[in-house]
Amino acid sequence: MKILVVVMGVMIIAGLIIVIFTIFQRITSKTSFSSNAPYSLTEEIPESFKLKGVMMGGSKIGVQFQDGKGENFIIFYNVDDGKQIGRLTFSFSK
Repeated sequence: MKILVVVMGVMIIAGLIIVIFTIFQRITSKTSFSSNAPYSLTEEIPESFKLKGVMMGGSKIGVQFQDGKGENFIIFYNVDDGKQIGRLTFSFSK
């Protein structure tokens, strides 16, 4: 019985240390965005285009537009370096 109590006490202390370490690690991680952007991106978009939405996932950001003809497209950028990595064009049938 004494051995069981000692083992359980050690497990409680080890668990508490792991929880404290995890909380400290998440508080000090560099996942927050800094205000000093490493790059600046300027895209010239015609006035007939309408911004429909912005999506972000992983290390990519997608900006959805609709042109004057009603066609929709999404431009994908890499968040790390700001370079355009793709374009998806689509239209809705009536």
